[in-house]
Amino acid sequence: MAADRYKPGEPFFTDEQLAILKKEGQILQRPAKHLFFKEGEWTNFVLVPLKGHLKVTKGAPERLIGIRKGLQPVGESSARYGSPRSANVWSIRDVEVLHLSATQWNDFVDENPRVLDALIYMLTSRLGEADTRLTHTELAAEPRLALALQELIESGIGDEIATGVQLELDHEELAQVSGLSVESVKKIMKIFRDGNLVRTGRRRVIIQDVPFLRRIATGDRTASARRDTAE
Repeated sequence: MAADRYKPGEPFFTDEQLAILKKEGQILQRPAKHLFFKEGEWTNFVLVPLKGHLKVTKGAPERLIGIRKGLQPVGESSARYGSPRSANVWSIRDVEVLHLSATQWNDFVDENPRVLDALIYMLTSRLGEADTRLTHTELAAEPRLALALQELIESGIGDEIATGVQLELDHEELAQVSGLSVESVKKIMKIFRDGNLVRTGRRRVIIQDVPFLRRIATGDRTASARRDTAE
């Protein structure tokens, strides 16, 4: 096995490493909103997303910790140290994941120093992500929801359509992402609709003006200001 170092920006696994993992593990396909494991559960396996996105939530009520995609392993700490799950992991839409037992994963990491490098970098990045989310809780409700929507778009889970970017999410999921209550999300989404910033449907949000959403997220503008300008 090559012992070269991981460099930020590179794929988590080399093509050779991924091919080895696919031979070792089991490829699973699961529908939207599938719960892979729960916070506090004593399960012992690792997931590697191959297609689609996984969301990581924690607490009661649940709040979003992060979105995992692009071959980022999920559940690796519990598999490594035999500890209970620190969060819940759900599919956002239909997903394809690689399922590896703790033994398969740990043997692979031990044989691949580059993967250990990548894990350390990933965990450091996640700590920074957690700090950023903590800072976001100090924002007013409207920019906080706008920022959450912006992060979802940047994560790649949205679909580009003729009228904007479509996200398949309901009010409860938006509350998890933003850390707001469901009632607050409903009120702010009405303000966004009145300002023609978004359109909503059953488990669907269409962002019609992404650049303006970014301005709301920074506190530079409000949805009401957009509505007044449109009128």
